[in-house]
Amino acid sequence: MATTPTQLMTVAEYDRIPNPPEGVYELYHGELVKVRFPKAPHLKGQQQLRRCLKTPLAMRA
Repeated sequence: MATTPTQLMTVAEYDRIPNPPEGVYELYHGELVKVRFPKAPHLKGQQQLRRCLKTPLAMRA
């Protein structure tokens, strides 16, 4: 199967692209990737993980 070569994007080019309203663009190994905003269950999991790690990490500082 043949693939079309993709021209890699520079950080300067990336900085000029506006983000879409439903998410953000990320530059991944020189390629532009559209990433949607996380949904509520994912955000809740992030908050729980942050709370679990907050105390142990603060004790190491």
